[in-house]
Amino acid sequence: MCDRDQDLITLTHVCRAWRVTFISQSFLWADIDCVDPDKTRVCFKRSKSPPISLSLHGTEGLSPSDPFVRIIPHARLKSLSVTGARGNLNNITAHLPRPAPLLQDMSIYVPCVSQQVGNPVLTPTLFGGDLSSLRKLHLGCVCTGLPWRNMVNLTSFVLIRTSPIPARQLLDFLEGVPHLREVELQSKVSTPGAQYGRLVSPAYLKRMYAIDGDSSSPLLDPLLIPVGAHLTIVMELSTPQSSR
Repeated sequence: MCDRDQDLITLTHVCRAWRVTFISQSFLWADIDCVDPDKTRVCFKRSKSPPISLSLHGTEGLSPSDPFVRIIPHARLKSLSVTGARGNLNNITAHLPRPAPLLQDMSIYVPCVSQQVGNPVLTPTLFGGDLSSLRKLHLGCVCTGLPWRNMVNLTSFVLIRTSPIPARQLLDFLEGVPHLREVELQSKVSTPGAQYGRLVSPAYLKRMYAIDGDSSSPLLDPLLIPVGAHLTIVMELSTPQSSR
């Protein structure tokens, strides 16, 4: 359990008046970052009905027997951050299958290793495959079958991968998120599957940062970057190449 949670629980043991006061303030219990299932249940109960922000961190990842995944109130999730080891993260979709209609911010990260090892796979069945409420999506060293459906409200996207992402897959994703404003891509884009002559127009794009790219990247030619948008392409082992 994090220091903030421990301090909050300590305050509830000062006296009866303090206990009633702090327990009654549901917003104090809505930012949950615990490692103990029993204390996490207490936080869920005291946060009552408002949306919650949940962080799940574990050196061994999430396993099918992890008690956290059995008590997560999907319908109340506003923010979800998952950080863990590579092995068991592949099973995360089995633990989070139900819709999360209030989810606005999701970050999933595992430590990156060499390309030969490969990235854990996060399939589109996460939250039933419907992330229509999502505003921010950050994926670190995981693979996914982009695009998820109904991501029309997404405004911020970060993708960090050790293996290249197919150009067609990424273009399909960008075409399905019309309100995207910020993109950070730390992954090479592979040419197989690219659709020559295809044009994708991210009309609301304000900033795009791509690392390990180059001036002939298969991602750049099909993109109609809006006037005034800030574009930075960083070539491997070099300084930023272009900006506008």
